[in-house]
Amino acid sequence: KGAIGGKTGFTQDAGYCLAEAAQRDSTRMIAVVLGCKDSKVRFAETAKLLDHGFASYETVPVAKKGQKLRTITLPKSDQQEVAAVPEETIAATVKKGKKANITKKISIDKSVACPVKKGEKVGKIASYPLVSDRDAEKAGFMTLYIRMIKNLV
Repeated sequence: KGAIGGKTGFTQDAGYCLAEAAQRDSTRMIAVVLGCKDSKVRFAETAKLLDHGFASYETVPVAKKGQKLRTITLPKSDQQEVAAVPEETIAATVKKGKKANITKKISIDKSVACPVKKGEKVGKIASYPLVSDRDAEKAGFMTLYIRMIKNLV
C-alpha cells in the first residue's frame, strides 16, 4: 500500500534484492532487503518491513513554510526587524507517541546585518535554513535621528 517505486536486483552473492519506497499520509519509508532466496520472498519481506515502519512511526510537522520562528532586531535598518522563517515545511519522523519529545533547536547567524534581502539565509533549525521574510535596507540618517528622539521621549 502506498508504493512510490522500487528497484529489484539479483546477483549470485547478494541473492534476490529489492529497494522500495512507499508513502502513507505524510510519512515516507524506504525498505531494502538483500539475500532473499527468491523473488516472492523479497516482495513479502519488503512489505513486512514497510508495514512495521508505518505501524511504528509517524511524521509530525516541526515548522510550516513561512512560519515566524524568531525575530531578528536590526536597529540600523529601515524595517528594524525581520522574521526568520523556514523556506519549506519541516517535518520529523518519530516513534509513535514520542512527538512531545521533539525540540526545535534554532540558531540565528550572528553576522546578520543590513542590507538583508527577502529569502536570504539568516539562521537554521537543525540542518534546514531559515531565511528573512522581507527586505531590510540600511536606514538613512533622518530615520535613525527620528528614532533616537522618539526613544528619548
